[in-house]
Amino acid sequence: MLAFTRRFDSLAALVDTIVVLSPDSIVLHVGEAIEVPSLVQKEARRASGEVLPTYAGFEDIEDRSVATFTQAGMAGVKPGRTRLVLTVMSRHAHAPPSYVLVVVIP
Repeated sequence: MLAFTRRFDSLAALVDTIVVLSPDSIVLHVGEAIEVPSLVQKEARRASGEVLPTYAGFEDIEDRSVATFTQAGMAGVKPGRTRLVLTVMSRHAHAPPSYVLVVVIP
C-alpha cells in the first residue's frame, strides 16, 4: 500500500492544472442520480501544458445539503446550487481545485 501511495503522490506532484473538458454544468432533479466518472471529462496538465496520462484525483461536493454521493452516483437532495470540486489527491500537490457547477431543480 505504501508503494501505491508513493506512486500516486509522485504523479500528483506533477499536476499544475486540472482542466474540465466537459460539461460546463450538471443539472439534476431532486432524487435523480448520475455517475460522475462517466459524465465529467477532465485531464491533468503540467505547467508546460503537457497532458498527463493519469493522476490521483478526488471529487467532492461543496454543499452536501443540495447534492450528495450515493451508491448510484451523485444525487440531487433539494433544489439549489453547489459545485463539484475536483482536486489532486496528494499532500504535495500544488494544483488549485477545478469546479463544475451543479444545479438541482425540483
